[in-house]
Amino acid sequence: MAHMSELERLEGFVSKLVTGYSALKEKNRRLQQEISEKREVIDRLRQELSAAERQQSEAGDRLTKLVTMVEEWESELMGDDSQVEGLREGEWENREKQVSLFRTAKAQEPNKTVEE
Repeated sequence: MAHMSELERLEGFVSKLVTGYSALKEKNRRLQQEISEKREVIDRLRQELSAAERQQSEAGDRLTKLVTMVEEWESELMGDDSQVEGLREGEWENREKQVSLFRTAKAQEPNKTVEE
């Protein structure tokens, strides 16, 4: 009879062990699936970030080109007094505001400075 109760106790222990192992195996499967999904999200976000950085760089390059064009235009205009004298007061002020806006935008670009 002592052997029977010892055998029953051993059966219960093995049963708990197998049940625990099965539960851990299922939990591991779920966690591995979560990791896989998170990696996919990370990859997608990296691609989106890369695309956004490219767009920002392209926009900055385009803005720099525009500012350069305006500065060249401004230099040409300043060098030709006959054009400056021909501008009416309101037109000159409007052009000065436009140049100021472009300089402000250029100054706000990261890692760039504006020379006055």
